[in-house]
Amino acid sequence: MSARRSLAIARNELRVLRRDPLPLVVLLVMPLLMAPLFTTTFRAALVFAGHRGASGADFAIPAQMIQFGFFLAPFTGFLFFREHGWKTWARLRASPASSADIIAGKSLPMVALGVTQFAILFAFGTAVLHLHIHGEAAALAAVAVVYATCAVTIGIALTAVLRTSQQLNAIGFLGATLLGALGGALVPLSTLPAWTRHVAPVTPQYWAMRASRDLIVSGRPASAVLTPICVLVAFTAVFAVVAVWRLRFDDQKIGFT
Repeated sequence: MSARRSLAIARNELRVLRRDPLPLVVLLVMPLLMAPLFTTTFRAALVFAGHRGASGADFAIPAQMIQFGFFLAPFTGFLFFREHGWKTWARLRASPASSADIIAGKSLPMVALGVTQFAILFAFGTAVLHLHIHGEAAALAAVAVVYATCAVTIGIALTAVLRTSQQLNAIGFLGATLLGALGGALVPLSTLPAWTRHVAPVTPQYWAMRASRDLIVSGRPASAVLTPICVLVAFTAVFAVVAVWRLRFDDQKIGFT
């Protein structure tokens, strides 16, 4: 694997993002618009749960980060399918870049985009919406990096098992909404039917929300997020195995085996 070739691919992806800024709008702008709409509702839910001094932003900001951050999965998949739509996949494969170089080059901008979303959203929440981070901000940043990496890896795995960009669009975005709801990123789990609390732990969103809640609302130490981070790393590893097993770089179309 060559860092130089991976960075060259990453720079090209960033140039494409500047020309087609839809992912930037969805990931960076939409959470800023959505979070203020829910602060009053979420503050009532936090007060009802016993957190009387909490701000609604204490739930709304991490929830929006986690909900919209998972859209990194389908966006990452589109980077691969796009090469086939533009008829540039064969040229990319004919370059000196290895399969690992291509994966890293396409993944790095998406992970960086997720981290940028985290920084902007939490800065906005602190400055405008009275977000209170009672725990360690560095631990929260670590959760954001691991979660973004997990979402990007899931995107590569989806690319490996799906056959068309339409399938990726349907499963990626609808799946993100469903998993976000089950994981407690749309509304607090306490407001959902009891059975969802048994299903929630199978979603990455649940563990990211749990870590965020422990740090922001409960003010627990950084060690409290070790378990959620380890679970997110495990999710990442599982989907990385799926991607390596199913992704065939020499096939005519991504996703075909």
